[in-house]
Amino acid sequence: MIETKQWVALLEQQYVTVSGRKHLDLLLSTRKFVKFLESDPQSQRYIGESTYIWETRTKKWLSDCHEIRDELHSLELRIRGVGAQIERYIEDTDGIPDLRGLDRHKLFLAKIREVDWFQDWADKTDELKLDLLHIARPDQTQTGHMASHVLNISNSLVKLATALAVQIEASRELNQQAKRLWRKYGSAQARVKNDWMSSGKCALEQLRTIVSIMDGDVFTDPENLKGPKVRRLMPWALLLVMYAPPDLRREAEYWLRQPEATNPDFEKDVEPLVKLHLQQVFTELQFLANTRLGHLHLVERYKARCENYDWKRIDDMVQGYTDQVARMAEEAGKDPTFRYEDLLTLHFARYLHDHGYAVHYTPRDGVHEPDLLGNLSNELEPIVVEAKVVGQRRGAERGAPWIMSGLRALLSYLEKYHNDYGVKDGYLIVFRVGDETSKVFAFDQPDWVLGPFTILPRIINVGQVNKRDAAILIKREDFLRSYSGG
Repeated sequence: MIETKQWVALLEQQYVTVSGRKHLDLLLSTRKFVKFLESDPQSQRYIGESTYIWETRTKKWLSDCHEIRDELHSLELRIRGVGAQIERYIEDTDGIPDLRGLDRHKLFLAKIREVDWFQDWADKTDELKLDLLHIARPDQTQTGHMASHVLNISNSLVKLATALAVQIEASRELNQQAKRLWRKYGSAQARVKNDWMSSGKCALEQLRTIVSIMDGDVFTDPENLKGPKVRRLMPWALLLVMYAPPDLRREAEYWLRQPEATNPDFEKDVEPLVKLHLQQVFTELQFLANTRLGHLHLVERYKARCENYDWKRIDDMVQGYTDQVARMAEEAGKDPTFRYEDLLTLHFARYLHDHGYAVHYTPRDGVHEPDLLGNLSNELEPIVVEAKVVGQRRGAERGAPWIMSGLRALLSYLEKYHNDYGVKDGYLIVFRVGDETSKVFAFDQPDWVLGPFTILPRIINVGQVNKRDAAILIKREDFLRSYSGG
């Protein structure tokens, strides 16, 4: 995790350098910045998290659309019912008032009854065209077309019901529900557009497009820009056509079509857009890295507090718990069952809660039961903790094999939560308890990188000091060999 601290400093240095440039130097520095992000493993990790955040928001958008469609189908049935009642009223009533276009209204009612309302949009989806979300009005998706169609039908139904003085209240109520669903769709579409435009993923895509333009014909060799025949504003104009507001875009399109046109000040228009994208990427990646560091900071502070200040209190707590369980078991005529891990994990959970980080204590998720799990409803990566207790207590002692079992369990949790929530980090917290004869353990590396996952093992010594024995080293290679069955 020290690498993460260094990476945050490196990212800030890179950002400060590029954001302070102007004119052509800004584009060239932006190209260098994007190339750094694309080639650096740490950057790729946080870009992946940024992508996961956007995917979470996309799922919310699709969920909203699905909910709206369900309501539209329910509303469709009710509108059909009211339409059928109006149709029967027309057929059964002799004294129908002189209604202009009565035949047309009858045809409208027949269509309400018979036609598949949504067949024209059966092939459409609610997938977003991300390259078009910067446009003021993105195209409607399947749900938008359906909501608009139901609203139009309900509007016509209200007019007909009012003219006939029948089912007026019912038709108006249905019309209000159709309007509500139309507004709900519009709000969801505006929210997902704003989420995209403000996301680090969107900004990075914009920067990648800038680089693709620079790597094209215009910027095959930056030295070519110094030639007298080169249209120096070409890259800026191309960027404006793709990403600028309509007024600036039209000006750039005209200039590209008219080689002899007066050169406008495109750099003034484009520079703020490029710098905005740079800032969004930097801010989001820095935030994600600092969130990861925040988890580690809490763990390290807890370890320091337990070992330096609370070890005697925790040792007394463990001894008191041991005596209580033994006494209760003896009274019941049973063998005692000591759950030291539950006791110390709850102690850690309280610490996290008191420092502003709420976790679920021993949640059960199918066959998985991590000791601590952060909030999965949050877009940010939750903390995943597996706790183990080693050391001698009442003649029984657990050691390296018990630690290995915790590592295997933690890796299985990471595989589960990585698929569902993008989790990549897991913490193995090993509490060492017991007297001065209890064995001491240490890990060969502070971070264990295992494929896409990083396990951060920490030993918390709350037992008495063992000055006689050297620490038993828990090695990553030994774990991999045992995990693979080799």
